[in-house]
Amino acid sequence: MYNVPAWAGTMPSRVEREIEEILSKMDTEPAGRPPLRLRRSWRTRLRHALARIPLPHVRLPRINAGSMMLWGIGLLLLAMLFRYILPDLVRWTVIVGLVLFVSSFILGFLHKDVGSAGSGDAYWRGQRYARNDLRGPSSIDRLKSWWRGRNRR
Repeated sequence: MYNVPAWAGTMPSRVEREIEEILSKMDTEPAGRPPLRLRRSWRTRLRHALARIPLPHVRLPRINAGSMMLWGIGLLLLAMLFRYILPDLVRWTVIVGLVLFVSSFILGFLHKDVGSAGSGDAYWRGQRYARNDLRGPSSIDRLKSWWRGRNRR
C-alpha cells in the first residue's frame, strides 16, 4: 500500500503515555486541607439585602454653557411677559437672566464643555490622537495655500 515512516510507530505510545500521565495527575486531589466555607458578616448580608431593593436614582442635569445661555434667554423672554402680569418680578428676572447669559459666555471661553465636539482626545483603533491633528488645515491655511498656488502661475 504505502510506506509508514519509522517515527510514526513510536508516536502513539508516547502520546498515550503523556495522556495517561495527565489523567493520573487529575485524579489525585491536591495536598492540603479542604477549603473552609467562609461565613458572611451581618454587614455583608445587610448590604446584599439592601442592594436588591430598587431605589430611585436622582440624576441632576449637567449644566454647560449652552444650557446656561438658553436659560438666560428664556428668563429674559419671560421677563417681557412678566412686565404686564407681575411688574415687581421683572427686575429680578432680568438680573438673573443677564447673569446667566453673561456667565455662559465667560464659561464658554474659559472652560470647554466635556460633551462638546472638539473636547478631549480622539481614539481610533486603540491609539489616542489630539483633535487638532485630525481637523486638517484651517480655513486661513487653505486660503494661504490657494493664494500661493495662484501666484505661482
